[in-house]
Amino acid sequence: MICYGDSTGSITVQASGGTGNIVYSIAPALGTQSPLGFFAYLPSLVYTVSATDANNCTLTTLVDVKQNNQILITEVTYREPICYGDANGMINFIGVGVCHRLLITLTIVLVNLQGISTTSLVVIIC
Repeated sequence: MICYGDSTGSITVQASGGTGNIVYSIAPALGTQSPLGFFAYLPSLVYTVSATDANNCTLTTLVDVKQNNQILITEVTYREPICYGDANGMINFIGVGVCHRLLITLTIVLVNLQGISTTSLVVIIC
């Protein structure tokens, strides 16, 4: 799973033996199967994976597709610049649930006598 709530999980299944061709299926029947035995675009769930041969003999197993933790901002504090035009303001926030690099883009709106302008600041948390 790439992000919390995404449907980017996958299951790969391969069976051998039995008689004739083996057909694979999952329940619930979500995502896509291509190539044979590779199920993609799955949400986080527990799936029943089945392999069935030409004699209708079936073997099943459970597969748990897990997802990453949800990213939550738990606290935001800020300090405005002391004087107009100063660059000593501050934004501080605490995020939880991050298990790898996190890219955050802050859009800053500046209002002055000449009008409104915006700028973006990119923050990378490791």
